[in-house]
Amino acid sequence: MSSEGTATARHPWRLAIPVVMVLAGCQFTAFFSGSAGSPSSQVDEETSKGEAKPDRFKFFIRGKKTSNLSEDRRSLTLSIDAADPDGGELKIEWSQDKEFGTFSSTRGKDVQWSVSREGNYTVTITVTVRGSVKTDDPDVAVFVIPVVDGKIKATEIPPEITVAPQSVALFRSLPSSLALTNDKLAELGVKTRTQLTATSYTYDPASNAKIKQSGDFSEIKWSSDDPAIVVVDDNGYIRPADGSATGTTLVTASSKTNSGSRAATQVSVQYLDTKITLSYPTTTIFLSGQGSPNSVTVGAQVQYSNPLDRSRIIFTDPNGRELTWSSSNPGLAQVDASGRVTPLADASPGQVTITGTSNYDPSKSASVTIQVKGSSSSAVSFVAR
Repeated sequence: MSSEGTATARHPWRLAIPVVMVLAGCQFTAFFSGSAGSPSSQVDEETSKGEAKPDRFKFFIRGKKTSNLSEDRRSLTLSIDAADPDGGELKIEWSQDKEFGTFSSTRGKDVQWSVSREGNYTVTITVTVRGSVKTDDPDVAVFVIPVVDGKIKATEIPPEITVAPQSVALFRSLPSSLALTNDKLAELGVKTRTQLTATSYTYDPASNAKIKQSGDFSEIKWSSDDPAIVVVDDNGYIRPADGSATGTTLVTASSKTNSGSRAATQVSVQYLDTKITLSYPTTTIFLSGQGSPNSVTVGAQVQYSNPLDRSRIIFTDPNGRELTWSSSNPGLAQVDASGRVTPLADASPGQVTITGTSNYDPSKSASVTIQVKGSSSSAVSFVAR
């Protein structure tokens, strides 16, 4: 939405005047139009009475751009940023004043227009946007496209940028005690870091030719929308940030010479799927001197697999390393770092839940309930999850 259009919405007594916006210094021109309104005194009076403002000032189009000029300069993509402020559906239609080109489609926010006639001329392309309610009060944007010798003249279009791949799934490295390096994980199909590739296109003002500059890191500035999830260096290498944050964010490549030229890839950071299986010879122990056994060691097997393909086991640790053990009632029984559970000497009979929690993915754990008895027997109780 242009600043002129916003001013009209704020001051409805002013007649809307078409606004001309020239993008990137080239000959692509956008016109935005609005509607005339009633005097502000009437609007203020109605508002003071608690009545709704007249629904006369909906503006749908907020911006426009051109991109993806083809190598032969005979087609390019035209796009608009448009939305109904009330959340309604939009009807978007594209048209041209001369049938000198073809559209990939005449509907939608993005269309491709291609030259179909040789020669020198100018084509005016209009996009009309109507809301589902105010269909009689559309917004309009206009693209003026000069064609010279059958080619689109766009010597001053900002650099275009593409990024590959379009989406990446990264996984947090396994703890070093498991001796699975990032290189080994990569061999198993688990990416813990990777490099994004940016391709920029510039235009030679002398020849009006489009020049591909793949991997030109001097032209590209990399940034992460959420550095707590993903970090990126100057060469496009991405990795999970230090810490344990997981989630999805965007990594963006932008032009150092024109910040408006950018492209992004979606990056997710997640844990390998972690499954903990506990083992124990008994779930009943006795207080010291009142029966046998007086302690029990809870063993654990930890299995790591690719959550994108759970049938693919990455690593199985039969020794239960990288677990933190805890007791639900340390006044009754305590558990050490190896999973050995021992009742306190002065405790009374009862039950305690022993939990092993993954140091790698703290959201994953497994538990067993141990019954601590005195000299008189009671029923065994067992719960595992």
